[in-house]
Amino acid sequence: MTTDYNKSFAMLYSNFKTTELYADMVNMVENNDWHLEANVGVHTDMVVGEYLSALPDTPMTHAQYIGAIACMLHDIGKPVVCEPITKPDG
Repeated sequence: MTTDYNKSFAMLYSNFKTTELYADMVNMVENNDWHLEANVGVHTDMVVGEYLSALPDTPMTHAQYIGAIACMLHDIGKPVVCEPITKPDG
């Protein structure tokens, strides 16, 4: 039996985006010059999209699937470990 990693990742990412963790990522805005996206969720979508678009137009390999998962999870800790900051101007 061959695993369809493209379909598997699409389902995995779709399910991930329904979690409370992803919702927390969407509600978190970073305050730095490297992440100009609206929030961490948008940034994660961008990273995943860029990774997938760089893959060849062939069935995803196991290694590519693991890479896609790494992109999906690369910022999951931020909502848990980062402290909110309020700027002096509100």
